[in-house]
Amino acid sequence: ERVELASRCIYVCLEPDQVLFEQGESPETDDSMYVVVTGSLKVTIWLSLEASIDVASLGPAEAVGEMTLLFGNPRTATITATSRCELAKVSRDAITPLLQKREDILERLSEIVKTRELKNKESVRLHRASNTGPSD
Repeated sequence: ERVELASRCIYVCLEPDQVLFEQGESPETDDSMYVVVTGSLKVTIWLSLEASIDVASLGPAEAVGEMTLLFGNPRTATITATSRCELAKVSRDAITPLLQKREDILERLSEIVKTRELKNKESVRLHRASNTGPSD
């Protein structure tokens, strides 16, 4: 199954500081998820036009973009290469046959989405709490 999925992927290279996708980007632009083959990515959430927080660093065998792939949501973070990267681009068309055969994979991806959403919300909450001083 992995070989079958790998054969359906498109491989993408990013240079350091190159953006894979931006927070808020529409799934109509690209609804794929990406798996890091080599290199590393930084996950950034923008709180405003001037303020952002880095919430994760991803390396080989880790995926990004699963929320958009599964649910068609806009991108929830900006993803930037922190080193030269090779990524496997997994489109909805490429993964759908596998998800139809293996419900456990869909369940695992859904669990990853849930965990990341909670972690991201907590990171934003802690950032805001640390930047709010006592009232005078």
